[in-house]
Amino acid sequence: MPTSADILESLSNTTREWRSLAIVWHVACALAAAAMFWRNRSPQRVVAIAIALPLVSVSALAWWSGNPFNGLVFAAVATALLLQTRGFDDRPVDMAGRLGLVSGALLVVFGLTYPHFVAAESWWTYLYAAPFGLIPCPTIAVSIGASLMFGAFASRAWTLTLGLVALVYGGIGVLVLDVWVDVVLVAGALFLFAEYFAERRAIPRMSPDRRGESAPIRGV
Repeated sequence: MPTSADILESLSNTTREWRSLAIVWHVACALAAAAMFWRNRSPQRVVAIAIALPLVSVSALAWWSGNPFNGLVFAAVATALLLQTRGFDDRPVDMAGRLGLVSGALLVVFGLTYPHFVAAESWWTYLYAAPFGLIPCPTIAVSIGASLMFGAFASRAWTLTLGLVALVYGGIGVLVLDVWVDVVLVAGALFLFAEYFAERRAIPRMSPDRRGESAPIRGV
């Protein structure tokens, strides 16, 4: 069983040795955001797949660094999310309300500038070298933030999958590894749950003769 010091050293090594990949993920994230802005309304399934893909990278690097637990967990989470996208359709993705957009954007910025483990030559190093796509917590933060911005695709399973893994890893970061910045991840997970279930309660139950008027929240 690895100690806390071993885990922190492994995460630091991954962040240092794969900095170039972190830059690639940052560029990919910026291009995806620009493409969404340009097209205005991107297909729901495409957006969901884009959110899940960085988790695949985290799984691969966890195996490379000799951490089979993270490798298995993130492989399972990424697979679960990608399978859920099969139930999504190709209609334009719906944006969340103002609160979801603002909180989601803040979480995305937090994940993309995650300060821990980065050997920063200057403050702006965090803008491109934070370990998004490399290690768990910043990657989950971006995934949760993006999901909040799109109302978690009105999917209970998507919300539970990301929310639970965020609570577990945020809790481990704070309580086991003393990475106190991960409290933001815990807060993000709780907010994701709160936003989803608040929106669910706000949608009135439809009578059988009105079911075609709007789309109910998915159970997948």
